[in-house]
Amino acid sequence: MGGMVQLRETLIHQALLAKAGPEGARLLDAARTLAFINGYAESKGWSADDTWPLSRLCAASLIAGEHSRATAAATGSRGGQTVGGRFRQSLASLASNFGCPIEAGGALVEGAAPKAAPGRAKQAATLPPQVYCHLEELASAPDPTEPPPKKGKPAERAFGPVQKVARYYARAFVTAGYASVRFNEALQLELVLDSVEPDDVIRGYVRKTKDGSPLDVFIPTKGFLGPFPWYRRHLADVQAYGGTMFPDFEGPRGCRTHINLATDLKAGTLLESGDLAKIFHSLLTLPPLAWSKAEIARSGVRGHSPHGSLSDLARTIGPRPNPPFELPSSLRAGFDKNDWNEIGLWLRSKRDKAEAEENRRVHLGNKAGRTDAAAGPGAMVLLYTSGDGRLGARTRQLDARRRLVRYVRLALAAYGRHWSELPATDNLAAWTALLGSLRDVESDDESDGGDQRSEA
Repeated sequence: MGGMVQLRETLIHQALLAKAGPEGARLLDAARTLAFINGYAESKGWSADDTWPLSRLCAASLIAGEHSRATAAATGSRGGQTVGGRFRQSLASLASNFGCPIEAGGALVEGAAPKAAPGRAKQAATLPPQVYCHLEELASAPDPTEPPPKKGKPAERAFGPVQKVARYYARAFVTAGYASVRFNEALQLELVLDSVEPDDVIRGYVRKTKDGSPLDVFIPTKGFLGPFPWYRRHLADVQAYGGTMFPDFEGPRGCRTHINLATDLKAGTLLESGDLAKIFHSLLTLPPLAWSKAEIARSGVRGHSPHGSLSDLARTIGPRPNPPFELPSSLRAGFDKNDWNEIGLWLRSKRDKAEAEENRRVHLGNKAGRTDAAAGPGAMVLLYTSGDGRLGARTRQLDARRRLVRYVRLALAAYGRHWSELPATDNLAAWTALLGSLRDVESDDESDGGDQRSEA
């Protein structure tokens, strides 16, 4: 009997870990939601038998109560309008991911709070070129010769030469930024030297992306300002701290909001995704960029900005660009839809996601001896061009990323001034000042040197 109990506990533990999310956020949300439900039931004098299973009426009552409380307080960027909807999602997650007896669907539950807040949601802006250049300069900073002063306000003490923890995070954000991964994916990103081009490419692997699939990422070791002389040391540092790009850190009071005050990284730990945005914004307040909190807010730069910025830039340049500087033949074709997808890792359309899921079902069915119809071409292309020993994903990612980096480097050289002189906090004005009018060549018949793409 004891062995069965231990086996049961082990299997339950594994099942919970499988649903916990990359840094345990889903499991933490589940624990908080359960505590809220039980606390609410206790305040009403309900017994466990009265509370569980949680009926649609009780679920709707909880959601409506949270919506009323949050909108009355009117806090947050949307005035509390999204709280009820998020609580409904938490109830649904308890039911679907953790097997809790909750009736989380139906018109009664859906109508208890709006699914989306009225008005236009705030969207993360594309990173301006200054942010990329600033982070690259921080990443290449020399070893600090002295720590920040111990007296004064945290913001004043942090404003100085970049310290080793801040430099480590700058290198991590440069790597993740040129990989175009989401913050949650950056927390999982495993980095190694590329086996084919160890001097020029970093290979990354994400075990589970937003759509549930793994992801291979290939990152050139050259950015808008030039090569990354630090990348081998950074990969060694990542391994020394437990293999994670974003370990937790320690330091004196104020270091959680002023990262340049942090004194050391904590091996074997992992930051929460919410901390990444704080560190990212804190790095932008350091010289040479030295943005204020107000300037960061005006820029629209948020934690999600790095994920889609390079893809947006490639789409903005578009096919057959006509910039105010000379382009080599390898760049004259510009960037098409396939390039946007490869740079931004938009690997699946809705149809391809469905095909990928069907392919997984077919694959498992055929292994079990069943013969189902084959999955669609999108899923098969994805399956057979990604992973160890496959060339397609690596070749296309590196080709598109290298061409985009080279394009911006040429634009910076043509600009003729330091990147800090680009229009401050206005990403559209900054990119336009750097790249020109961004208009396409009007005639398809005009010679553009052909589609002579290279890995320049």
